[in-house]
Amino acid sequence: MRAARITNWALTLTGLALAAGIAISAALLLGPRMPRFDVTSTGDLKLAPRTNAVLADAPPGTEVVLATRLSAPGRDPSSVRRVRDILEEIQRRHGGLAVTIIDTGAADGQSRFGGLVARLLTRDAGTVAAARQRFTEAFDATGLAGEAMIRTASALDAARG
Repeated sequence: MRAARITNWALTLTGLALAAGIAISAALLLGPRMPRFDVTSTGDLKLAPRTNAVLADAPPGTEVVLATRLSAPGRDPSSVRRVRDILEEIQRRHGGLAVTIIDTGAADGQSRFGGLVARLLTRDAGTVAAARQRFTEAFDATGLAGEAMIRTASALDAARG
């Protein structure tokens, strides 16, 4: 009986040691392949390599905009600081990116947001006009196709008699 207990304990400890060894090996093998860099002043957050890759591929003039009520009652100021830290670091690392932070809860927040929308509308007016034109043409073509289907259905009904 005592030998059976010792055998069970030995098997259990061997299994735990094996599982721990596998976990440590996996961490050592996979961990270094995906380094993350701390981007906050507090050392809490890091950008993933895939995020850095996306940002690095962004064309010059790309803008990252955060427009929210940062000064909302009850909002943790340290959380807001971490978000600002990340956005500032993104701008430092990827110089071609512009970062705009608008606190819509601040006294000038709504007017700054309105200014952003107006600036984007002006900047993208040509793209919006072209998309509107394509939509209008597709909508008109759909209407013409619908009318043709109605005429065809009427002609088939008349032919059936």
